Amino acid sequence: MRSLWLVILLDACGSVSATPPGDIDSGVPSVDANPCLGSGFVQLCLAELPREPLVLDASKQFDTDTDSRCTSFTPANPAWCVISATRITVAAGVTLSAVGKRPLVLVATEAFQLDGAIDVASHLLANNQRVRGAGAVPSDCSGPTSASYPGGGAGGSFRSRGGNGGSGPGMPGGGVASTPGAAMLAKLRGGCNGGNGGLADPNPGGEGGEGGGAVYLLAPTITVAATGVIDASGSGGTTAPYDSATGAGGGGSGGMIGLDAPAIRLAAGARLFANGGGGGEGSGCPVAGRSTAGASGQDPRSPTIPALGGRQEPNGGDGGDGALSTLDGARGADGVLCSGASYGGGGGGGGGGGGAVVLHGTVTDTGAQISPPAIATP
Repeated sequence: MRSLWLVILLDACGSVSATPPGDIDSGVPSVDANPCLGSGFVQLCLAELPREPLVLDASKQFDTDTDSRCTSFTPANPAWCVISATRITVAAGVTLSAVGKRPLVLVATEAFQLDGAIDVASHLLANNQRVRGAGAVPSDCSGPTSASYPGGGAGGSFRSRGGNGGSGPGMPGGGVASTPGAAMLAKLRGGCNGGNGGLADPNPGGEGGEGGGAVYLLAPTITVAATGVIDASGSGGTTAPYDSATGAGGGGSGGMIGLDAPAIRLAAGARLFANGGGGGEGSGCPVAGRSTAGASGQDPRSPTIPALGGRQEPNGGDGGDGALSTLDGARGADGVLCSGASYGGGGGGGGGGGGAVVLHGTVTDTGAQISPPAIATP
């Protein structure tokens, strides 16, 4: 059955030579076979069959821009990094993470077994440094309208809409999230970034979160065990960094997870999520002797709990929570007046919108946690 699957010819792949019948009977594919794989919106023909398995028993990060394992395939699509192996196994407790401009496509010609984690999410680290997941924030993202002083940035949009940014007290200026388009779900792509918060010249507002990355798995069988995790979520927006009524950044939207196989098996407890990041909190009122910068938004950590917006200062607008399930990202709250002053805290950033989980094939799901709900493609 394995070799028969390898020689299916797909129209999108053009004309290729099939494996000789003798090799099909023996179960050993020809070394120069050129299999076409995939029947969803990722379809490709490998230039040559992989000969070795890829077994990850220790955590590893791939860079889709520079990794030498990105293999040749047709039709040419320079936007993808395709890594192929006979079998791909990610052991329990191990994380395969990926960064770079290109989405990650993992191809197993025999089987894909995920007991550990695949992480193409974007992350906001404790020191406000950011990690952008593979394929995140593609060039065709439609960004939110800019926030002006002292409003918060809007969350990024993808499958669902990001939340608008909050305003300063009695003042307009919060960013407005873009409207998702159906065409965004027609190809493998990452999520979109949140907008930056409004500045108080010369002090900048908070930075918008990064959209989540994109990963696509192709194999005859894909098994995600109870310990298996795939995360393609967006990152949280940062707080306004100065005590100057500046707005916070909006959260990034979730990215995309795709699974394509004749048999997809999802165990109870498996977790697949591409949720939006939380919006940052607007700056508070100046207080002598301490910083009144607010809290940054959280990154999503679970398919069942939203990433919270920043909420720490009494006058800075709280950040909106990131999208969960089919919901849009939440709006950032408005800042409030400072005591005895005509100005107030900055607006909170909006929460990031949800990404997409796409399943193509016959799915056996015994209780996986999936957010947003999976889209089944014909």
